Amino acid sequence: MERRDINILEYFYLIYKARGFIFWNFVIVTVLAALVSLILPKYYKSVALLLPPQDEQRAFGFSDVLASIPVTRFQLGTRGSPTDLSMGILKCETMAITIIDKFNLVKEYGVRNRDQARAILKRSTDISLSKEGLIEIEVEDKDQDRAAALANMYCTMLDSLKQVINQRRAKDRANFIEQQIHENGTAINQAEIELKEFQFKTKAISPYQQQRVALSVTGELEVDLMKKETLLKEYHAKSFSDSHPLVRELLNQIQFSEELLHVMRFGSSRDERESMFVPLAEAPDLTLQYAKLERRVEILGMLEQLLRQHYEESRIEQVNTTSTVTFLDRARPPQQKFRPKRKIIVLVAGAGSLFFSIVTILSIEFFNKLTELNEDNRKKVEQLARFLRID
Repeated sequence: MERRDINILEYFYLIYKARGFIFWNFVIVTVLAALVSLILPKYYKSVALLLPPQDEQRAFGFSDVLASIPVTRFQLGTRGSPTDLSMGILKCETMAITIIDKFNLVKEYGVRNRDQARAILKRSTDISLSKEGLIEIEVEDKDQDRAAALANMYCTMLDSLKQVINQRRAKDRANFIEQQIHENGTAINQAEIELKEFQFKTKAISPYQQQRVALSVTGELEVDLMKKETLLKEYHAKSFSDSHPLVRELLNQIQFSEELLHVMRFGSSRDERESMFVPLAEAPDLTLQYAKLERRVEILGMLEQLLRQHYEESRIEQVNTTSTVTFLDRARPPQQKFRPKRKIIVLVAGAGSLFFSIVTILSIEFFNKLTELNEDNRKKVEQLARFLRID
């Protein structure tokens, strides 16, 4: 037999002939889809909106540095923005298990254990960032009130967990700072003892003031000595001998002034009366050593003050129950169901039935044409039909 091409009109004609089949198939499928959509349980979606948390500024200056010391084993992350960390907490296992136990979802979902309830809760919950950068929590549930309660519970638990984490961090930081205060106190005591021993040993009670006075006294002595030496030259010019009473008295005064200058410059001997002036020859080294010891005491004292300030801040933070979450919109029970979308189900089913009917009709015609054109094809089709048990 000769092969005959099929044109597009024949396809339309085939569809026209099978219009009854197509129509009733469409009606039956759409009616069944409508009935199924009516039987399917209703789900409601409730949405809560949160303002993303901002970076926290705990203190200023050195206290702010102390606040960032990673002294706790349970840190609130080391990377990511506060928004990322909040979303991570919302999606964590602790959050899901707490909500499951709070609402007894194992029983409500009709499952056997927490893992199955957690899987259902995960599918029913969507936590994301909106286009405006807000944290959006969407929860689907068969019960309208429970959908809203679950969404709000996520927000409440986020606040609670962040408070617990912040308090735990504050406690660990306070313990760390308390240890540092104890060690710093020991260091201060040692530094004060060293400074006291240095002052007692060198008599450098206040080197700066002592040197100022010593320089002033030394200057007066040198001026007075120069005057006396000038007067002695005048006596010698007048041919006064050293045995002359005036000359002898002046020489004694000059000797006494020179001894005083020697004491001011190099200090007194052990046999002589000790002076409270710091010897000028030793002043540079003594001043430098005193400055180092005094600076160490001052630095340790400043550190003590800063540590105690931040320690008190950490103690306050341990009992801080200020909310860490800002609600923009609390979830409310939805008035309209979210799914099933019955119109879409019926439309998709109807379109699918039309497509299936047309494909079926064209496929049958195609196989019929194959059997008409070739005897071998007819046998193959019959064998295939017997295999599939198609009459």
